[in-house]
Amino acid sequence: MITTPAQRDLASLQHTLATTGDDARTQRLTRLESVWKGLRYELESRPSFWDNTVPLAERAPCVVYPILRSAGLRVVSLVFGEGRFPRIAPHSKDEAQGNALAAIVTAAQLRQRMRELMEQGLACGSACALCAVRDGRLCVEIIPAKWATPELDVHQRVTALDVRFKYQREGRWYWYRRTLTAEADTVYEPLPVDTREPVWVPATQVPQHGFVPVVWIRNDPDPTDPSFDGCAFGEGLEDELEALDFALSMRHRTARYNGDPITVRILGEHDADDPDGGLRAERGRDADPRAGTYSGWAGRIATAISGALKPVIKKAPGNIVSLSSGGDMKLVESTGAGANMLSADADDLRRKILETLGVVIADPETISANASAALQKQLYAPMLARCDGYRVDYGDALCEVVRMFVRLLRSPAVRGTPVRIEGWASVASALDALGDDPPIDIAWGEYFDPTPADVQAAVAAAQAAVGGRPVVSHRTAVRYVASLLGVENVDAEVAAIEAEEAGGADVATKMLGAIGGRAIP
Repeated sequence: MITTPAQRDLASLQHTLATTGDDARTQRLTRLESVWKGLRYELESRPSFWDNTVPLAERAPCVVYPILRSAGLRVVSLVFGEGRFPRIAPHSKDEAQGNALAAIVTAAQLRQRMRELMEQGLACGSACALCAVRDGRLCVEIIPAKWATPELDVHQRVTALDVRFKYQREGRWYWYRRTLTAEADTVYEPLPVDTREPVWVPATQVPQHGFVPVVWIRNDPDPTDPSFDGCAFGEGLEDELEALDFALSMRHRTARYNGDPITVRILGEHDADDPDGGLRAERGRDADPRAGTYSGWAGRIATAISGALKPVIKKAPGNIVSLSSGGDMKLVESTGAGANMLSADADDLRRKILETLGVVIADPETISANASAALQKQLYAPMLARCDGYRVDYGDALCEVVRMFVRLLRSPAVRGTPVRIEGWASVASALDALGDDPPIDIAWGEYFDPTPADVQAAVAAAQAAVGGRPVVSHRTAVRYVASLLGVENVDAEVAAIEAEEAGGADVATKMLGAIGGRAIP
């Protein structure tokens, strides 16, 4: 990934924020987040990769491979992706209560929000979800963990949350602060960022419901670490990621410099050893990779200086070079040995990083789109083992978010206002029976859906085991095929099939009767 000016501006802003009084924890989480986003070098304010005045190892790579985020999003897709979101139900198995929980999942858009929460947790090791009912809508506000400091009880539930961050207004930096307790949600007056200890003055204060509607998530928690932060995805691989970026950047530089052959001129018998001796071709300038970063007069000055310092031969079909007797001119091309070494190094680093992360990226040439579910499970076994752990941690977080909404929707402050949930009256009645802290069961599906070949093999094996008798009903078979063809009304499809079969049987009976010489009405 070659960063854009907007990304560089964002990284510069993050760097400013990270160096204006943030504590060690905030700086650590900001650094982890920048590694995840591929902006760590701008955050570190490294010189340009094309700046030859500093050693190469101190520059910022020009190619930043977002392998960490790419691998992490594959993990997120396997846990909360389309068709893999878990089914939640009350422990009582009551149908009305189950429908109420499903309505909460839909109204709060938890399928999307859980993916966002998990990405936050993978990026910096922690994620924070604030549950709220605003104007009758169920909302999940994702607060960056680097801004939030929670207080947790022995059950790892949030008893208080302090949110602080800096923002810029009219060229000046200000503090924002918000605290949430079981008693009140307080927002304070903004204060200028300076060296003095801030004196906070409440601006607004809203009574709470007797609990803090916040869920704190620790990614890959370390049982020996007493802090409230987890481990980020890929934490500890910063050196390997930097080595991969440098290998790709150096290979890009090699291709850029050596991909265009170098013109070499051999002086002839009557040629003078000077830049223009015997050379009649039009002069030009070498392209400056940094010239694109300037605009206006700065760009024109940079172009003029570049053309004056680095005159070269212009390449054009009508540009003729005259040589005297004995002279020669040829193009010298790179053998590609250096680029091959860098490619091998980059491939090896990429493989080691993915192995450490437990992420499998299958080659399309080695696995087809119709590969069986069993084969895919075998190929992705290391990745699925890691996802099993994430299913436990983030599945518990999902259940806790649903429980938070149950408590909010049961609170008197919310029950007196209209809630935008379909069938709210029946949902409210079911929530009354659930209680404030209902036990919730969560059921995860398979990572990979069986292919038609898998289904056919399973049915054939089952039929062989029971002597060739049917092992699935007609309706089950129709429902399976209907899901592949996008048919929604399975019952109507079954009725249509039976009607067609009955009509076909009547036609056959009439034909047989006519052949036998008797009329059948």
